[in-house]
Amino acid sequence: MFARILGALCAFLIASGAQAKVLPEPPVMVKRDIAPSVKPPDGKSVTIKDGDVSFILFVPRGYRVPANGAVALRVHFHTATWFVIQEYLRAGHSEPLLVFNTGQSSAGFQQVFEDRERFGRWLSLVEGELRKQGANEQTRVSAVDISSFSAGYAAVRELLKSGEYFRLIRSIILCDSMYAGMEQQPAEGETPRLIREHLDPWLPFCREAVRGRKTFVFTHSGVPPMKSATGGTCAREIIHILDLPVYDVTPGSTPASSDQDHPLKTRTDAGNFHVWGYGGINGDAHLTHARHLGDIWMALDKADLANKPRWTSSDNGSLILRPFANAPYPYASRALGYDRDGKHYPADRHYSDSTIGIFIPAGFKPGPETDFVLYFHGHLNHVAKSIEDADLPGQIVKSGVNAILLVVQGPYESPDSDDGRLQHEPGAFAALMNEVAAFLKSEGRISTERIGRIVLSSHSGGYQVTSFILHHGGMNDHITDTLLLDSSYGALEWIAGWAAGGRSRRLVSIYTAHLAEENAELMALLDKAGCAYQNLEETQVTNDILRRRVPTFISTKTLRHWDVISKVDTLADWLRTSALEQRRKS
Repeated sequence: MFARILGALCAFLIASGAQAKVLPEPPVMVKRDIAPSVKPPDGKSVTIKDGDVSFILFVPRGYRVPANGAVALRVHFHTATWFVIQEYLRAGHSEPLLVFNTGQSSAGFQQVFEDRERFGRWLSLVEGELRKQGANEQTRVSAVDISSFSAGYAAVRELLKSGEYFRLIRSIILCDSMYAGMEQQPAEGETPRLIREHLDPWLPFCREAVRGRKTFVFTHSGVPPMKSATGGTCAREIIHILDLPVYDVTPGSTPASSDQDHPLKTRTDAGNFHVWGYGGINGDAHLTHARHLGDIWMALDKADLANKPRWTSSDNGSLILRPFANAPYPYASRALGYDRDGKHYPADRHYSDSTIGIFIPAGFKPGPETDFVLYFHGHLNHVAKSIEDADLPGQIVKSGVNAILLVVQGPYESPDSDDGRLQHEPGAFAALMNEVAAFLKSEGRISTERIGRIVLSSHSGGYQVTSFILHHGGMNDHITDTLLLDSSYGALEWIAGWAAGGRSRRLVSIYTAHLAEENAELMALLDKAGCAYQNLEETQVTNDILRRRVPTFISTKTLRHWDVISKVDTLADWLRTSALEQRRKS
């Protein structure tokens, strides 16, 4: 039964890549009177100074920095602080909020952030304040979500000119908040020509949003251009540059298009890129966008909830495929894609998937620590296909181990062994494991974020990331077993160095004839390190032999390269004899 469910799920994922996406519903921009609440906001506001400039940090009551120290910070530019905080709480948000308002024109915002190091200083000041309020020393801002009204766009535009800040920013919401200079004042009825350098900083972020890797929301009124091009003109130009369609919204067809004063008139939605055009040509029409900031936040949150990956369960266990920020990709090492044998593998199709597949076997018992099995696929493969073709959940079930399986997306359907962040950043593997543990605890699947034993396994081209994790992944004290399934092409010195670290570590490598030389090299490295090992034919292997905590090499003459993981239960057998505990029967 579980195999049929899993097969159907994976077949769907392979065929479609994702489920039909629920689009956020543009909010109704009804006229709205606002006033400060008579009750103080439920949280703590702190004024923080950076030289002669200051900003407000608001921390909602009950907020606690996660155990891994990762802080998602909301930032808003150019609206009364009291109102932004009220809207923030009305939307149900609970992360720290930074509010900055110069009380000046866009030039004032631009001038503040022409100092490229300023925003970085602000993030450090936020981290320091959170530590004063009891956060741990690991506290760091790991993601930023930005919103702005009117002239506040100039601050956002300056931030986007920094590659460091660009990577940190997850989402941008512009509430009638984009302007651009015009090359010359257009004659009546003419389309104004905008100064391109005023638009260019937005375009990379917009393209990432179209691809689904960032989120960009721009709501604009119908206020016409005057000395500068206003929101509607800027929106049309960006949509034209991106070659996207604009759809007219039939009056009365949605709640937002039914408002008499500021009806929704047009919309463009592509990936996570959303531009919504509303009616109204006066100052009230402009102000209305700021006054519905909370409704825009809630519209996005509602769509995110509807699109959230969900667990698929059966009698044999539970499976989810979802993105993680610390997954290998996207990453700079393949920002331009990859070329091999005369073929180009572009980044947007082969190096942008941050999926991790998580399988929890039925009968799994959470404990004071959580054990994990990692699987790294080879060339021309991806997570959903690996899970199905190798029946990885089935092998976990058969092994009987009380551990959670993680299947990590490397290069997507590419003949490449580079593994992005996990390969090139020391400590990146530890960051990924901490992120996964925090997610599982938040889902109620485990009771602690503490990580116990880790087993690494790889097939074919997964060897490289496995070796780099052993080299500088930051979790070697937890890794008890490394299992190479015809997966020993290179970077052998780090595998040998780890394996020679003592009986608490077990290396097992099965190899077909084409990797005999590499395994001989690995044995030679162990000889040099004074580490004993056993070199066997597959017919000699028994569970008792596998339970010996020494490096074990297995030559196979009956299995082909893919067969070692797909035709027999090699992984299940090796896990059953690993350092992992068995699941206790009820």
